[in-house]
Amino acid sequence: AAAPVEVAEATITFQRSGRAAPLSRQSTVLETAEAAGVDIPWSCRVGICGACKVRLLQGEVSMEVEEGLEAADKANGMILACQAKTTGRNLSVDA
Repeated sequence: AAAPVEVAEATITFQRSGRAAPLSRQSTVLETAEAAGVDIPWSCRVGICGACKVRLLQGEVSMEVEEGLEAADKANGMILACQAKTTGRNLSVDA
């Protein structure tokens, strides 16, 4: 069987690097950054280490695991790039 094709439902803008890329609901911010050539540090990819924290500047994300974020991180708009997926809206992050 053929692998399902991911359909871009939004766009993500990486402000610091000046790049933008199509974003599907199935892809994380980190996966999309890597495909676009944007470097976001990471370590565990499961949401517990916090190495991939980035500030969400615009949009809304869902995250299955948020253990790598402190309450202060959340209050300051930080997300875990390895877990964050769009809710269908355009995103902008500080990366």
